[in-house]
Amino acid sequence: MTINTFWNLFIKALGFYLLVDLFKLIPGMMPSIFLIRTYMDPWELFYMIIAVFIPFLLFGFFIFLLIFKTNWIIKRFDLEKGFKETTLDVSFNSTVVLRIITILLGGFILIEGVPSLCKQLFLFFEMSDAMFREDPRSAHIIYYVIQSLIGILMMTNSEIIVRFIKKYSSKETDTIDKDLGV
Repeated sequence: MTINTFWNLFIKALGFYLLVDLFKLIPGMMPSIFLIRTYMDPWELFYMIIAVFIPFLLFGFFIFLLIFKTNWIIKRFDLEKGFKETTLDVSFNSTVVLRIITILLGGFILIEGVPSLCKQLFLFFEMSDAMFREDPRSAHIIYYVIQSLIGILMMTNSEIIVRFIKKYSSKETDTIDKDLGV
């Protein structure tokens, strides 16, 4: 495995990890989204939308670069420089590594989502006399259900996710597989 291949796999794994963190931002943004309804002034609404969604979009773009444009990052920051050896003695298929990363991150998402879902359901049933759609905790419950489903889907459909990533970063993946001798 070449140094370039190592950096490609490492940066993609970092991108997946940050993708998980992107999902963690959503519950923190929910109060701001609910506040949007209370603003009447169009300029305040405009500034609120910018304050909420622009950082979210920038974080998403950064994750896109990490997952799909790894060779550009390696060249831009000259990450291959400074290594005495040009190859590392490790033999594996990049598809297998990406599948393992996808399954592990799906597991982390699921492990984080289920306890939070249980906590929100407990709080809802214990302290709420309101209807589900009227209770402010209902958005958190829906979020944690979706988060848990995403974790399960990532774990069970890792092959589809890896094919999608390989399709949209095919030049980089071909280079990785060639370096690994696959």
